[in-house]
Amino acid sequence: MGFFQKGKETKVCRLKKALYDLKQVSRAWYEKIHAYLIAHGFYNSPTKSTLYVKHEGDVLLIIALYVDDMLLTGPNNEMHVADSKVELNSAFEMPDLDLLHYYLGIQFKQCDGGITLC
Repeated sequence: MGFFQKGKETKVCRLKKALYDLKQVSRAWYEKIHAYLIAHGFYNSPTKSTLYVKHEGDVLLIIALYVDDMLLTGPNNEMHVADSKVELNSAFEMPDLDLLHYYLGIQFKQCDGGITLC
């Protein structure tokens, strides 16, 4: 019996569980992003497995992962963050949401004097 059955062309299949919800999907995603970041000069924190750090001269780039969300930060006056965004987007087709406003239920307000968390 094939996938398509004669006489049932108007029937629709419904998934009982989406692939996104499977435990293996998040593990596979983490393994893929981990391998990419390590290959591109990031070091994985020995105490926090979802934190990555990269030193380029006197520039420090930090990536924090939470499930499928990524927070990338570094010095604002350097092109390192912009270059990293371009590289990540070409490898993973990620949207750039620009400046951080909300992350994990925390509101971030950025101004010249620093960042306010609420």
